[in-house]
Amino acid sequence: MIFFTWLKTKQNLILLLFLSCIVFYRLLICINFNPELSVGETNNIWNALNVANGKPLYTNPEDTPFEIFQYTPLSQLPVIAAAKFFNSESENYSYKVMVMGRLFSLLFNILTFYFVYKVLKKSLNVSKTLSLAAAITGFALLTHLAFAVRPDAMSLFLTILSVYLFSKAYFQKQHLYYIYCGVTFGISFFSKQDSFLILSALGFFLLINKRWKELLTLALSFLISFISLLIISKVVFGNFFLFSIGGGLSLGYSFNQAKEVFLHFLSFYNISFCAGLLVSIVTFKKALPEKQASFLLILSSSSFLIAMVTSFKLGSWMNYYTPFVIYTVMLIYYVINYFNENSNRVFLIVCLTIVHVLFFIYSQAFHYTAPFLNYKSSKAKYIAIAENFKNFKEEADSNKYVIFTFDKMLKLVLYRNTIFPNTEYYHVSRFSFEGYKKLNSFKKLTHVIKNNDIGNSQFSTLDYYQIPLLDFKEKNQVLNYTIYEYGR
Repeated sequence: MIFFTWLKTKQNLILLLFLSCIVFYRLLICINFNPELSVGETNNIWNALNVANGKPLYTNPEDTPFEIFQYTPLSQLPVIAAAKFFNSESENYSYKVMVMGRLFSLLFNILTFYFVYKVLKKSLNVSKTLSLAAAITGFALLTHLAFAVRPDAMSLFLTILSVYLFSKAYFQKQHLYYIYCGVTFGISFFSKQDSFLILSALGFFLLINKRWKELLTLALSFLISFISLLIISKVVFGNFFLFSIGGGLSLGYSFNQAKEVFLHFLSFYNISFCAGLLVSIVTFKKALPEKQASFLLILSSSSFLIAMVTSFKLGSWMNYYTPFVIYTVMLIYYVINYFNENSNRVFLIVCLTIVHVLFFIYSQAFHYTAPFLNYKSSKAKYIAIAENFKNFKEEADSNKYVIFTFDKMLKLVLYRNTIFPNTEYYHVSRFSFEGYKKLNSFKKLTHVIKNNDIGNSQFSTLDYYQIPLLDFKEKNQVLNYTIYEYGR
């Protein structure tokens, strides 16, 4: 009854209408047959399919199948569970797992902004309408990396959940929640390695407010949780767990990488970024005495600094700035609420949200319009591959073929037999991949499948590791693919 009363206002109806549109849009993206909404998605799906069918989660990257799975395990477990739930021999098996993985990401995104709403409404006393507007705005401004089968969605959810638990402890004086917050931050590391870094901002907030006991409680809770889970993960996942998750730190660092990431972020989020800076300045001048304002300002500025520092790592991208965008949106709506108590102004906030949603559609069109519009063609391609490669797949499974293909859709259909799943990572990897020499010299690489619509760049991985295509002879053509078989 309260909900329907709340819906009577035109502002709330407009907000829920836009939320429904965004969720519907996201559901359409989830069912797309394109296996690469974002970099690394195919790799994670390939990993889940193989782990569900007997492969360890972490394997030696320098031995067959030469996989670099550099993420911590927590975000991968639901996708593996989905892969185990579906019959691996069923029709469209890899597609079903991919859709479930994307639905998990969507669920974590929705939970993330539910807790954004809770932080603003319950802990910072922002109005219901403005809290909902902030949550929807943040939801609309997510990048494509949060849409895909990747750890970003769960990582952001656990980070925001931790911030919510902290705000409940500090602003609602429920001190037990410092322990919950520390434990959740410890868990968050196991969704993605950098997700717990914002803990330093919360520690700083306690430090400047001289909350020594609370700071100690938070730190000890985090350390106990983190170390315990690290030991458990090492025991459960084996010797290559630490070796693999530390691989990303060894890729190297580059100023040009950080510059490229920042410029891409700035072009993508220019409106939000400038608005965030403007509101930060206003907040510094007028609202800093408010604990809530300084809390959000510290989160926003700290997450920006963390993003700038971590983006020096090769392989980083603008998703590192996503927490900064979320905290800045929260700050914007908090300050608007703080300075504009007149309820007639709320409609202007709804208009601001609409502008953000329109900006979302414009700025992300390059990422999503093509996958959305090519649904039929990508579906037709997937079905054609599944049907026309059915006999070859059975042959490959029974004869234990070892196959290289750059084509991501085909890589998933033939997941049991394909190697080098991380084709975009090898040129920046710290691993020498000496094992490929053994694989080549013992003739274990049996087939190479070429997509005839792509140039020779698809063989860059083989070229990089000096695997000569001259050793392979053309066997036959399937659709627009050429199958080469080892025949020297």
